Amino acid sequence: MKINRNFLAASLFAEILLANNIKHVVISPGSRSTPLVLAFSMHPGFNCHPVIDERGAAFFATGLARAAGTPVVLVCTSGTAVAEYYPAIIEAYQQRIPLIVCTADRPEYLWGTGANQTIFQTDIYQNHIRYACSPGLIEPTKTGLRKLRDCTEEAIRVATHTNKGPVHINFQFEKPFEPESFTDTIAASVTTQAFNCKQFTKNKLPGVSQKALKRVFNKLHEAKRPLILVGSSLPLFDEQKAIVQFAKSYGAPIFAEIGSGLRTLPAASTNIISNYDSILRSPSGTLIDQPDLLIIFGRTMTSAALDKFIHNVQAPRIIINEYGDLFDSTKNSRIILSATARTFLEEYSRHDFTVNKTDRNKYRLHLKKLNGKIEGKKSTMFSGKGAIHEPELVNIISNLLPGESNLFIANSMTYRVFDDFASPNNSRITCFHNRGASGIDGLIATTAGIAAGTVKPTFLAVGDTSFYYDLNSLWLLKQKRIPLIIFLFNNNGGRIFDILPVQKYKSILSDYFTMPVSYDIEKVVSSFAGGYFRVDSLEGLDKAYNEAREKDTFSVIDIQYSPEYSREMREQLRG
Repeated sequence: MKINRNFLAASLFAEILLANNIKHVVISPGSRSTPLVLAFSMHPGFNCHPVIDERGAAFFATGLARAAGTPVVLVCTSGTAVAEYYPAIIEAYQQRIPLIVCTADRPEYLWGTGANQTIFQTDIYQNHIRYACSPGLIEPTKTGLRKLRDCTEEAIRVATHTNKGPVHINFQFEKPFEPESFTDTIAASVTTQAFNCKQFTKNKLPGVSQKALKRVFNKLHEAKRPLILVGSSLPLFDEQKAIVQFAKSYGAPIFAEIGSGLRTLPAASTNIISNYDSILRSPSGTLIDQPDLLIIFGRTMTSAALDKFIHNVQAPRIIINEYGDLFDSTKNSRIILSATARTFLEEYSRHDFTVNKTDRNKYRLHLKKLNGKIEGKKSTMFSGKGAIHEPELVNIISNLLPGESNLFIANSMTYRVFDDFASPNNSRITCFHNRGASGIDGLIATTAGIAAGTVKPTFLAVGDTSFYYDLNSLWLLKQKRIPLIIFLFNNNGGRIFDILPVQKYKSILSDYFTMPVSYDIEKVVSSFAGGYFRVDSLEGLDKAYNEAREKDTFSVIDIQYSPEYSREMREQLRG
């Protein structure tokens, strides 16, 4: 039979992915990637998402992978297109998001020759990738196709199982690319054997170390003032419940970051301390006894006040996460348990020892009392009327959103305000974020991917600088008709530098740090056929939100407010 070797290789690759239930493919245009694009787009089993720019495509894929719960394939052409993927790959690496990154390349004999659109692509992501392979020019033989198959199966195995995260396959293609441009003649038996694709067999991962468990349970038994820290992560709902169940059974308070998802979990409030940042910054913070044990789930936490507090804690630290990642900037953790929260809870439930919770409850109730004081201040200071300030704004937004919805919280000041001031509620909102590397790029694209991969209503809270960074992704919202509602925190420049020591250098702060961007947001949004609503008082937010919910296109609610007034209200809450 006559074949085009490039299309044959791309088709085999596609079949292996499909056999492993990997169906979402995000594609950006280019010539060198033609065999891959044709193999995926011509196959009815794949859900292909064309995205014109590679940076947006990669962030879209990270959001889609999180929402869909399966790996997402990325396809791009050669040259700088490959480099455009890097910011999102870093984020995926940090958060263990499974991406299968497919880059098309010129043949190796053209590398370093000045050939057009040719750069060194092999191992380009080497510091932020879980697995990489370059099968070279793939020969249409049993050996050549076996090499591609082995490479692909290992990439899937790593991405989904043994070391979850992004993987990279660099495909070398030599012209011609199209299936009807025949390059070889091979026996039908070769393709029949090669295309006998099956789902790979998952190797059993090492179980929880009983020796480590014994050390952990000894520490748990001894502790009188244990403190659970749950940082930004994307645990499944049953993982979140497992942490809450453990805390309740063990009698320990939880400092839960907004990105942990615990603050919007029904019946989780008994042990949740949501105002820990304000407590630690207030005079009451100096009265808190140091914990004698830290139990850490999720990533390291964002709060600077908490980070300072933790650095002064001399207590033992226990880190618990599936892959045994070191989430402790102090590097003082001596016990790292490779286990999910659910597995840990199961082991804890089976462990037979008597626990005296008297001291633990005393410690927990003291922190709950301090937390309650901050909540009392909120109820006194928040009226739902008048000038907008961030602490009240994030609570209004949290209560506006319907249950079982998605909220993506953007980085920089927006995330910090939600983390510092959003009170718990029972609406079971799933909080998403890009706290892996905490960049402000690709946030609209990431949220678009989340919205495309779920049936839940999806919302984005983002600052005006981050919004400006990803304006081109408004095209994505228009093209895919995603009815995303964007809460634009518009304080003319983000203002995170206003709370950093550099703020004292007033003469250069605006020009080199804050750098406010002046442009007509309404015209930009309208050019992408989006809805626009300007809000400059708390009363106007509810009306704008209800009107936006009626639209079948995306909408931007432009919330304009004074950063100085917000800073004043933050200080009052913490005073």
